[in-house]
Amino acid sequence: MDSKEFVQIRRSLGKTQEQLGLLLCVSAKAIQSYEQGWRNIPSHIERQMLLFLSLKKFPDSRVRACWEIKNCP
Repeated sequence: MDSKEFVQIRRSLGKTQEQLGLLLCVSAKAIQSYEQGWRNIPSHIERQMLLFLSLKKFPDSRVRACWEIKNCP
C-alpha cells in the first residue's frame, strides 16, 4: 500500500487523521507521516485499513464496526 492509497482509504472511511490514529492505536502524527510518505506503512496497519475498508464496502447487518460499538470518534 502506498501513501496515496492510504489517504484514499482514510477518506472513504470518513475519518480524520486523529480519528484514524485512535482506531489504529497510533498518533495522528504517525498517520500524517504515512500519508506524506515519510514513514513506511507497517503491515499490521495495512491489514487493519483493508479490514475497515471491507467492512464499509461489504456491510453485514450482523457485523458492526468497532468504533460504532464502543462509540469512538
